[in-house]
Amino acid sequence: MRKKYLSALLFGALLVASTGTFTSCKDYDDDISNLQTQINDVKTAISELQAKVDGGKYVTDVVKEGDGIKITWNDNSSSVIETIKGADGTIVTIGENGNWFIDGVDQGISAKGEKGDKGDQGEQGPAGPQGPAGEQGPAGPQGPQGEAGADGHDVQIIDGYWAIWDAEKGDYVKTESLAGGVIAVETTGGYNLTITDDKGDQQTIFVPTSAAMGYIDVLANEVAAYPTANAIDNMQALYGINEKDVEYGPANAKKILGKGLYTTLDRDLMIVVNPQGTDASDYTYTLRNSASINFNTQLKFKEAVPYEGVLSRTTSANGVWVLPHDFTRYENIDDARTKNYLLFKENDGKKHALSLTATSADGKTTIQTPYDLGATLKKIGDVKVVPNDLENCEVSKEYAPTYSIKSVDANAVYDYWLTFKQTAANLKAVELYGAEITPDGYRFTYSRETGVNNDVELVYNYILMDGTVVEGDKAPTFTAYMGEVMAAEKTQTLDRLHVAFDATLRDDKDNKNPRFESVSAEGHWDANGEKEFLMNTQAYSLSELFEQMSDVEKLVWQSAMAAGSIQAELIGGEGDNNTDKQLNKDNLRNIGYSYNAKDNKITFQFAVSAGYNDAAGKNHHFLLDNAYQLTFTALDEDTKTPVASVILPFELTMPTLDIVPDDGNFSEWTTGKDGEEVLMSYGAYEENGNMWLPFYESFKAWTKEYTVYDDNAEYYTLQDVDAATTGVYMLGKMDNVARALDNNLNYTTVWQNWTTSASGASAGANNEEKSTPVQVAYKHYGVYEETLFDGGKTDNQFELVFASLLKNSSLKMAEGSEKLIAKAGTNDVFISDDILDLQTPMEQKFYLFDGLNSGGSIISRADLNKNSFNEAQRPFITIDQLFASDRSSDAKSMVVTAKDKNGSTEHMVSVAKWSTDPKTTWTINPLTGEINYLLPAPDANAIKIFRVDAAPARPATSTDNVAVDVIQGHTGGMVIQLPESIADKEEVEITITLSDALGFTNELKFTVSKLQ
Repeated sequence: MRKKYLSALLFGALLVASTGTFTSCKDYDDDISNLQTQINDVKTAISELQAKVDGGKYVTDVVKEGDGIKITWNDNSSSVIETIKGADGTIVTIGENGNWFIDGVDQGISAKGEKGDKGDQGEQGPAGPQGPAGEQGPAGPQGPQGEAGADGHDVQIIDGYWAIWDAEKGDYVKTESLAGGVIAVETTGGYNLTITDDKGDQQTIFVPTSAAMGYIDVLANEVAAYPTANAIDNMQALYGINEKDVEYGPANAKKILGKGLYTTLDRDLMIVVNPQGTDASDYTYTLRNSASINFNTQLKFKEAVPYEGVLSRTTSANGVWVLPHDFTRYENIDDARTKNYLLFKENDGKKHALSLTATSADGKTTIQTPYDLGATLKKIGDVKVVPNDLENCEVSKEYAPTYSIKSVDANAVYDYWLTFKQTAANLKAVELYGAEITPDGYRFTYSRETGVNNDVELVYNYILMDGTVVEGDKAPTFTAYMGEVMAAEKTQTLDRLHVAFDATLRDDKDNKNPRFESVSAEGHWDANGEKEFLMNTQAYSLSELFEQMSDVEKLVWQSAMAAGSIQAELIGGEGDNNTDKQLNKDNLRNIGYSYNAKDNKITFQFAVSAGYNDAAGKNHHFLLDNAYQLTFTALDEDTKTPVASVILPFELTMPTLDIVPDDGNFSEWTTGKDGEEVLMSYGAYEENGNMWLPFYESFKAWTKEYTVYDDNAEYYTLQDVDAATTGVYMLGKMDNVARALDNNLNYTTVWQNWTTSASGASAGANNEEKSTPVQVAYKHYGVYEETLFDGGKTDNQFELVFASLLKNSSLKMAEGSEKLIAKAGTNDVFISDDILDLQTPMEQKFYLFDGLNSGGSIISRADLNKNSFNEAQRPFITIDQLFASDRSSDAKSMVVTAKDKNGSTEHMVSVAKWSTDPKTTWTINPLTGEINYLLPAPDANAIKIFRVDAAPARPATSTDNVAVDVIQGHTGGMVIQLPESIADKEEVEITITLSDALGFTNELKFTVSKLQ
C-alpha cells in the first residue's frame, strides 16, 4: 500500500527566525496565548474524533483543507481539525518511482527498504469458471522473491521539519519542509491521526475507513440470479476427479490442469452486509458445518467484490457483495474422497447445516449467518453449460459471458476461453462489426458502430475440474447483440440516504402532503382505511445524468418520464427479504416519485401504514437499520429498453420520537428506587374516593397546548398490568378515548371526562398513594415498535402514582419565621400567609387563609389558590374545617400538636373560632391605627388557637377615636396563645397536620416562645 501523510502545521508559529527586529513582551505574550488557545482547540478536535469512532462512525475521506485536515464520515458529516496558522500543511507521499515526495516535489531519496523487490511475476494461471460477475481465474504461481532489503523507515520529524530515510546513507535526512501538529497517516483499514502538543508529547488515535461488520446474510436464488435452480438450503458441493495432468486451451496459450480431486460450490454467493459501509473485502469467508464446533468445509471463496449488477465501485454503497467461488485441489485423491464424505455427511445420506462465516483480517471479528444453509456432496457427471445471450452491447465495452439458469453444474467449469464460431457468415460479421476477443480469451468487445442492431456468435470453450475439455464444435455458443444507441444506459448514483423515517400524515385534500406516483407497476398499497404517512426526500438534481446523454437521449428520457414509462428494482434488507424476492418487490409499492422536468430534479417518497396488507394479511413495510437500494429506470417507450437509471442507496432508522414523557401543570416524571420511570400525576378528585388524572399533559403527543390530538398518538396505548387494580382507564386507542375527545379530536374541558381515572384512590395505610404499573405499547404509524422506557426491572413499563398534591407539597415557614416570639407583653403569636411558604410539587405557592389585595379588599383563599391548588378539583381543608369545633378523629379538621423542643412534655391544645366583631375583639392604637387583639386570659396549661378572619381596610370614624384617616385591613390567620405554665424563652414545637378530601396528610412545623 502506498502510504499517505497529511500534515497540518502546529509549530509553525513558533519557528520565527531572529532578524534583529524588536518584538515587545506584550506582543509575545499575546502570541503565546493565541497559540495555546489553538493547541487546546486541536486537542478538543481529537477528543471529538475519538467520540465519533467510539460511536461507530468511520471515515470515507481525509484531505487537507487550508492549514487543517478535513475528515468526512460515512454519514456525510465532516470534522475539520483547525491547526496553528502561519504556514501551510504538508502532504508526504511515496511516488510511483519509490522516492519520497513532499508537496509533489521529488526529494530524490528512495523510500524503499522495507522489503526486497519481488521477483518476476509468474505465468498467468488459468481463468476461473464463469459466474454471474464473470470473475477472472487465479493467477499463476509468483516468481521468486528478491533478496530482502534494509529495514523500512517511516518519515520522522526532526527539529520541527520532515526527515526522510536515506537508504544509501543509512540515516535520516532533514528536509526544508516544516512538519508537526496533526499528521494523518494512511494505514491498513484506516488512518492514524497523531497530534503533537506544545510539550512535544504525541497522542495517536486510529480512525477506521470502513465499518465493522455487524450482520451478514446470504441472498436467495431469485435475488442473486444464480445459474442453478437449487435453493440456498440445498446447494451442492461439486467435486470432480482428474486422474492425470491435462493440457488445455488455445494452441498459442496452452495451460495445465494438475492431477487431483477438485471441489467447489455450485454458485457464487451473493451476500448483504450491515452496516452497508462495511468493506466486505477486508474479511475472509468460510462455509462451516454444524458437525463439530464450526468445522470448515474447505470450500473456498475469492475476495469479495461489490455487486456489479448494481454498482461498480471499490465499495458497495448498498451493502451487496459477491463471493466468487474458488476451487480446492487435493493431490491425494483417495484421502480427499473420505474427507469430503465426512465434511458433508454423505456417508449416512444426510447433510450438515451450514453457516457462512466472515472473519476480519486481524482475526478479532467473526460474524456468522444462522445454520440455515445446506449443501450435499455431488460428483459431477453430465455437466450442461448454457451461456446467456447478451443484449444491447455497447461499442468499446468489454463483456464476459454468464450462465443461464438452464445450466447444470456449470460452476464445475475450471477455466474457459472464447472463440468466434467458424462459419463464413459469422467471421464476415466479426470483421465487419469489429468484434474482438481480449488477449486472455475471457471477454470480447465491439470496436465499430456498424455493429448496431447486428450480432456475432461466439463459442464458449471450457475445461471441467475433472479434466474434461469441451471445445470447438462440441462447445456451446451464444450470441452477442449490439443494440441501438438508446440501449447504452446511463446511470447516476445519488448520495446515500441514511435518515430517521420521519413521515407525516398524508393530505390529498389540501394538497399539503399528497401521494406521488408509484414506482411499482402494481401501484400503491391500499391502506384499508388506516392512516397513511409519507416522507419525501430532497429534490435530487439529475444534472450529472444529463451530462452523459446526447440531446436525443435527453428527449427520450423526458418523454419516458412524462409517459410514466419506468421500471424499478429494490434489493437489500435482511432475512426473509433476501430469501423471498417477492417481499422487496412488494415494498416497491411503498415508494413514489415526482419528477420536475423544468428543473430536472427527482424526489422520492416513502410511505408507511398499518393498513398495507396483502391478501394473506401480511403487513408490508421497510425494515429499519437495513441497507436497501432502489434502482429507478426510464424505459424507451418504443423499445422498452433502458434509457437511464437513478440509483438511490438508502437506510431508514427509527423515526424521531414524537411522544415522549413531559412534565405538565399537574404531572411530573421522577425515577424510582429501582431505576424505573415514575409518573406522579396529581389528579382532580371527589370525596367518594375517585381520582381523575389530566393524563394528556404527561406526554408530548399533542400540539397547540394539548388541545389537538396528534396524528400518530393513536398508536400509543397504555395498559394497567396490575390485574388486581380496577377502574383504571388509560390513554390510547381505546373506547374511553372517544368520550374524552370531540369530533375534532379536541379535549373536553370537564375534568370528570379526562381520560384516566382510578376508583378507590383514597389514602391508604401510612398515608400511601395508589399506584399501578403501566405497560406501554407504541408503534410509529402503527408499524415500528419503539422502546420508550428501558429503566427498572421491566422494559416499556412505568409506575403510575395517583398522587395527592397536598401530600407531596412543601409546607414550611418563610425564611426567618421558623421561630416565632409572642408579641411583647402578651402570650400571643399571630400567623398568616405572610410568614408561610407553602408550595406544590411544581413549586407554585398556595395559601391557607383569606388575604387582602393592594387596595385592602378581601381575596378569598379559593381565588388565591386558583392557579396552583385548584380547590374545586383538588380540595383540602377549608377555613371552617381548620377551626372545626368537632375534633373527632373522622372529621376533616386541622390537627395541632405541641411539645417542648426536647420532646419531653406534650401540651394540651384547644382550637376555637374567635368572634371578629371589632368592638369586642380588638382595640386600635389612636396614633398608629395598629390593631391589638382582645383575647381571653391565657390558660394555665393549655395552648389555645383562635381563628382570625380577614378584615378589609375602612375609613376611621369618630367612634374609633384615632388620629389616622384609614384603618388598615388585615389578612386572615390564627393566633396561638401560649399558657402561663410555659416559661419565658422556652421553645414549644407546634405541628399542624392538614388533610385533603381523600385523606392524605402533610405537616407544617415551627416553634413559638415568649419574651422574658
